[in-house]
Amino acid sequence: MEGDKSLEKILEQLNIGTILDYQRITGGRDSIVYKVRNMSEKRYAVRILPLERVDQFKQEEHLINIAHKNGIPVPFVHQVTEVEKYAVMVMDWGRGRTVLEELLEYPENATELGMDFGRMQHRLHDVMPSEMGKSEWLYPKSEREKKLYEKARSVNETKNCFLHMDYHPLNVLAENSKITGVLDWMNASSGDYRYDLARTYSILSAEEARQYLGIEHALVKRFREAWLDGYYNNSKGREKFDLYIHWANDRLVREMTVD
Repeated sequence: MEGDKSLEKILEQLNIGTILDYQRITGGRDSIVYKVRNMSEKRYAVRILPLERVDQFKQEEHLINIAHKNGIPVPFVHQVTEVEKYAVMVMDWGRGRTVLEELLEYPENATELGMDFGRMQHRLHDVMPSEMGKSEWLYPKSEREKKLYEKARSVNETKNCFLHMDYHPLNVLAENSKITGVLDWMNASSGDYRYDLARTYSILSAEEARQYLGIEHALVKRFREAWLDGYYNNSKGREKFDLYIHWANDRLVREMTVD
């Protein structure tokens, strides 16, 4: 983006009313995101990518619609369009705030919040999406990752279900320790749910990710344990998914090195 003038040109062409104000949201690692408010006090998330990546937004809109159809709380997508030299997605601004913000302000609620975070991911994995295939994102990007991926795959792959593949405290909204929305479906795929669990576990365990999120060790550990309790409904018979975690750790290290 070339600054406020470029953004204002884009906003003028989106037919979302007279704009009162807007604010760039930090933390996004892919698209540029603005919180936009119009004169009717309606709030939108306006996401921007280079024009050549418009198909990414179209695919994400498709995935969000699948999630919505299956009862997962997601923001409504008003439009995916091309403006100037940009691809633009306009969505409702979700209710609540990120799980990370809730966790940092109310650390005493980490267990309750983590439990609901896990329950929501389990709800997602109960969805059996017939209208989608495996995302390119899930395929290995190096020989080492391919070996880890295939090794995990060889261990009794289970039912094909809906995977978010970036389910972490910056991509999930909450209010009063209850999950209110799931964001950022760019990596979503179908496949074995243990890949999705491992991805979340890796993000909640890696030191670099912990520092990026700004969460203390003890707090993230408490939240992580509550997340697993919520996912497995407090069952003591949690599955071991170490092979999947090895794959997820390798993928996360590569991503953070590239970034």
